[in-house]
Amino acid sequence: MGDDLVALGYLLVQPFAGFTWADGLLPDPIVSACSCLCPQLGDPSHSIEAARTARRDRFPAQPDVRLIGLALAGHAFEAVSDLLAWADRRLPVEPGGELLGFEPLNIELGQLSHSWLCNRLHTHYADTLGIRPNPAGFIATVAEAQRCCDDINTGAVGAEPGPWFPFALISYAADAT
Repeated sequence: MGDDLVALGYLLVQPFAGFTWADGLLPDPIVSACSCLCPQLGDPSHSIEAARTARRDRFPAQPDVRLIGLALAGHAFEAVSDLLAWADRRLPVEPGGELLGFEPLNIELGQLSHSWLCNRLHTHYADTLGIRPNPAGFIATVAEAQRCCDDINTGAVGAEPGPWFPFALISYAADAT
């Protein structure tokens, strides 16, 4: 999965179906760490056990609720840990998850705010840089995601102000196996 990834925490998200501007590049439904697109159920959790307990106790009748881990490459962690209100510990990535890919996300007021998908940048970067979403709807490599973030951070594409970072999204089973 990448030894240089640093875990930030875990989210419970509800996938979003009917994404009308997918442009044939994204799956339906999609999963995102952006609350504009996918409802986040509760606050980010620092432990996978706490996230699994919340999933089991609060959403037993909602099988579509996904447990997603967030991580960053080590070089970006220090900058983000100063910006995100809840990224206060340097943790290894929990084993047993499936790396979905990298999602460019911005940070506003100490929280994750917007995804590259909010601005249809998945289409823009497929056309201009040849960077296409993988089957899960994310960017396959951290290097490609960083290229997109660097471009977004220039302000040239009209997205929300940054900073933007390439977050790794990792899917975990709701129950420990």
